[in-house]
Amino acid sequence: MEVAKGYISNDYNNLDLSNQKSADWKVAIKIFQTRIELRYLEPIRLLIAHEKDLPARDQNYGFTIMAIICLLIETLYSFRKGITDNSGRGKAKAAFVSFLTESQSFKKFFTEDTAAIFCDHFRNGILHQAETKSKSRIRAIGPAVRIIGDSIAVNRTIIFELLEKEIRDFISELEDPDNVELHQSFKKKMDFICSR
Repeated sequence: MEVAKGYISNDYNNLDLSNQKSADWKVAIKIFQTRIELRYLEPIRLLIAHEKDLPARDQNYGFTIMAIICLLIETLYSFRKGITDNSGRGKAKAAFVSFLTESQSFKKFFTEDTAAIFCDHFRNGILHQAETKSKSRIRAIGPAVRIIGDSIAVNRTIIFELLEKEIRDFISELEDPDNVELHQSFKKKMDFICSR
């Protein structure tokens, strides 16, 4: 199975990641980086670039961009925590609240309440109804997060830029061989992906 462009699961499975200082960790990180970059980040960049010169009212890719962002938030959280299955009642909400309120890039923009709204109105709304819930909106302009009563408006471009920074920070942390706990979590998730 191809796990990233140019890499099959055995490329990862044949790595020796038992030693934190093994050169194979660089390959494992490269596989992850390639997977995230080509499957998710680059398509979002292309969608944003395609609409950048259009008036805000004519920009229509917000739902697609936000769907991929939500997928990436859950994925990155799972890699950080070593979670192989995030399904089940309340797990997604807990993941989003934790990620958005604890990560360095997002915590200044989200409270527990707005993070819970983000999960329910964007993640759940787009995933289950292909719509945002309540009065929550995806914008191409404005602040990262703006409260609208019991809903929020988010700027998809700023949220994406914050997520890109968070992914870069995650990769930098993985490159530190002394970050044993993060390596174990990453390996648990990647082992699961490559075992199928």
